[in-house]
Amino acid sequence: MSNDPRNDLFHLLGMLESLLKIQKYTQDIHSTEELLEKEDQMVFNACLTLLANIGESINKLSNTAKAGIASENIQAIRGMRNRIVHDYVGLDSFIVYNTIKNDLDPLKDTFVKIIHEGLVNKSFDEGEFEAAKSSGFYKFIDFNIF
Repeated sequence: MSNDPRNDLFHLLGMLESLLKIQKYTQDIHSTEELLEKEDQMVFNACLTLLANIGESINKLSNTAKAGIASENIQAIRGMRNRIVHDYVGLDSFIVYNTIKNDLDPLKDTFVKIIHEGLVNKSFDEGEFEAAKSSGFYKFIDFNIF
């Protein structure tokens, strides 16, 4: 069963917001140790939750939206989500740090591209996009990039 493409914009914006929050929270962190120690691990725990959210949401995208994301990236996102959710204590913090610092920018570019294309070709609802722009939830998304 494929997921409803009418929900893709909602999921993509949610994943983009989660990703941008992670980048904001970790912008001054330059090592795995700093990530683990910052604010009594609150930043680390927030990042894990947001990464898990991205993993949940990617599973809810339609096949059309998933076609814009490299399959190995989808598998990596799902794998990270599964490690966070099912093996929290055994989670390798270096992998988490490396993911945050090296993998999020290309993923962000992918999400932005899919959203932009969906708006241009009118596969995303303009009213839903306008509602998202005025929502307080999407605090970190610059909607002018679309």
